[in-house]
Amino acid sequence: VQSIFPTLMSYVPGPHHKAVSLSKEMVEFVAEIVKSCQQTLHLSKPRHFVDCFLIKMEKFMYHGLCSLVPLPYVCYLSMLPDKLHEEIDRVIGRDRIVNMSDRFEMPYTQAVIHEVQRFCDIVPFNVPHMVTKDTMFRGYYIPKGTDVYTLLCTVHRETMHFATPYKFNPSHFLDENGQFKKNDAFMAFSVGKRSCPGEGLARMEIFIFLTTILQNFTLTSKTEFSETDVAPKLKGFLNTPIKYELSFIPR
Repeated sequence: VQSIFPTLMSYVPGPHHKAVSLSKEMVEFVAEIVKSCQQTLHLSKPRHFVDCFLIKMEKFMYHGLCSLVPLPYVCYLSMLPDKLHEEIDRVIGRDRIVNMSDRFEMPYTQAVIHEVQRFCDIVPFNVPHMVTKDTMFRGYYIPKGTDVYTLLCTVHRETMHFATPYKFNPSHFLDENGQFKKNDAFMAFSVGKRSCPGEGLARMEIFIFLTTILQNFTLTSKTEFSETDVAPKLKGFLNTPIKYELSFIPR
């Protein structure tokens, strides 16, 4: 509650004030140590745990949540393998590796990847933002410093932009000719200047990783998924996937 409504909680009496104060002191203390380590960091000669952590951050910068979003939801791919396999075999075949230029000839694969991200909607409330100056928005005055939470879930479930928003439907990203179409309401990486900085890299990773898997394997599961089963399940502030067993059968 403190994280979501910090301004409100500042007026509520209780022991959380001391906890917040101690937390800030600890964060500042750790930040000073990290800053000092960054200034003297040598990538080939880590001195302690902090150095090792910083080196890992350098190597895997932006390989974060956004690029991992579809992985727990590959159950969707096991529900429609034939059309995906047909497109992959036609465009790429079995004798070469996937490259990013292939995506322009793979509208259905692109549509499926986008629909998985839209439907699973893993961060429905987005990350917190703050108004940097006094703002008038649709007749409402928002003072500088106000915390703002953009509900991406309301956009991803909007019938104006998606014909069947509560169903997994790759045609949301296909035009009448079966070609991939962009949708301005797709906000899996957030939107604007504060959108995910690793979006470009994440898009490449997701396409290459999932296409390579489907090029070489057929995904099957003993679990029979219903629309209710695969619907996002909100736990805390994230939508989480169901637990299931998945078999990778070599093609």
